[in-house]
Order: sequence, then structure tokens, then C-alpha cells
Amino acid sequence: MFHSKLKLLHYRNGSLYAGTAILGCGIALSNVLLPSLIKRDFPLRVGIVTGLYSVSMNIFGAIASGVSVPVAGATSMGWRASLGMWALLSILALLLWLPQIAAGRQRMLFIATQSEGTPVRLRTSSLAWFITLFMGLQSLIFYTTITWLPEILAEQGFSPTSAGWMLSLMQMVSVPATFIVPILAGRTRDQRVLTAITCSSLIVGYALLLSGITSLVTIGVTLAGIGAGASFGMVTMFFVLRTKDARQDASLSGMAQSFGYMLAALGPLLFGMLHDWTKGWTLPLLIQVILAIALLIAGIQASKNRMIG
Repeated sequence: MFHSKLKLLHYRNGSLYAGTAILGCGIALSNVLLPSLIKRDFPLRVGIVTGLYSVSMNIFGAIASGVSVPVAGATSMGWRASLGMWALLSILALLLWLPQIAAGRQRMLFIATQSEGTPVRLRTSSLAWFITLFMGLQSLIFYTTITWLPEILAEQGFSPTSAGWMLSLMQMVSVPATFIVPILAGRTRDQRVLTAITCSSLIVGYALLLSGITSLVTIGVTLAGIGAGASFGMVTMFFVLRTKDARQDASLSGMAQSFGYMLAALGPLLFGMLHDWTKGWTLPLLIQVILAIALLIAGIQASKNRMIG
């Protein structure tokens, strides 16, 4: 009896890991390919379409985080109800994409004739590495913050409820920034001023959190949220504005996001370990400020009016 239950547990764990890996692959492929599809299909409206794409990711991600647990608790199916709900939406998305396959083949024939020439080696392009670094740093800063912000505020005297609302505030203010910044970036030839404003919001926001002054926390969280949303919208536009065609866009997007999300995955763990080592959040928050300054330096280089290759 014991061995049968153990085998069942191993089977369920294996299915869980396999399903998570498959979901991760699907998300990664979509993140890489969608910016190149925007460049291919909307070359004259990349700013507004990128803004819509970015803000829809944030909104539906926030909705999913908010309703998954209540849905699981409201039915006898538990977490299977939540997973089934998202599976149905995935099927709907597939049905919406199927008509695009035939049209996509015709577009790719045109793109192939326009993209002939010497391939660009992204690994030897300084611009590609600046964009990759920008992607990595903004991902690291964002995911570390949403993981540990409630703990940071709790240590500064906030109640768990108030700390949770502050995290919600940060995510809410990031949504309009995610939408507006790509539109503004698409209308300018050089994005250095916009990048400076974006990164300065992060620098000042984390500096206010580092100060530990309770009255400044709301302002700091708001500025950090604006900077986080704006930097995500900015790097998505870099994929489009700094490449010559959809193929280069997809290659650059793949390179930058692979590096970026690897950093994002390590960030929360390393910052938690740093907190345990120092017995406080002063040094982790100081590092966030330093990372935001490094983001500014990389972003200024990535914002210059030039293209890869």
C-alpha cells in the first residue's frame, strides 16, 4: 500500500514538473516571437501595437494572479478548476491564431526576399549586448522587487495588508507606463531622454525605499512601479527599433530574453540570501539602486539612433 502511494506521488510530481516545463517553453517562445511579429505586420504602428501587447500582458497577468486562488477555492475541483480555466483560454487563443498561419506563409516569402544578405552576428554586436544587459537588469530589478517588497515593508513597520496593497499599487501604476512609453519611443528617433526619465524613476524610487522614511514609501513604490513598467515597454521597443527586419528582431529578442529571465530567476534567491546574511534590507535595497544606475548606463547606449549590423 505504501509503495503504491509513493509511486502515485512520484507520478504526480513528474507530471507537475513536465507540465511546468512545457508551459515555460510556450511562454518563452511567445515572448520571443511576438515582438518580431509586430515588426513584420505593423511596421508603421510598432509603438502603439507594442504598447497594447505589453499592457495586455501585465493586465491579464495581474488578473490571473488575483482570481486563480479564489476560483480554486470556490469549487470542489480545487486547483484543477483554475488550470482548466486557463487551458480553455489557451484553446481560444489557438483558434484565433489558426487563420494567421496561411497568411503568415505568404508574408514570410516576402520577408525572405527582403532579408537576403550577410547574417548579423549578435554576439559580436555591442548594441545587441547593451540591449541584452538592459533586458536582464530590468527583469532582475522587477522580479526581485515583487518577490520581496512585502517583506521589506513589513520590516519597516507596515502591516501585512498594507504591504500587500503597496505591491498592488506598484503593479497598477506600471500598467499605464507600459502602454505609453512604447508609443512615445516609436515617435522619436533617439530614446535617450525617455530612457533617462525611466531609469531615474527607478533610482529615486529605490532610494526613497532605502531611506526607511515611512511617509516617503508610497512615493517610492509609485516611482519604482512607473520605472518598472516603462523599462519593460522600452526594451520591447528596442527589439523593434534596433533591428532591420523580423528575423533580426526574433534573434535579438531570443538572445536578450534568455539572458534576462535567467537573471530574473536568480535575483529573488540571491537577494533573499543577502538579506539572511546581513539581517536586514539595507544592502539589498542599495544594490537595487546600483542596478538601476547600471540600467541607465546600458539604456543610454541602447537608446542611440542606430541599428544592429
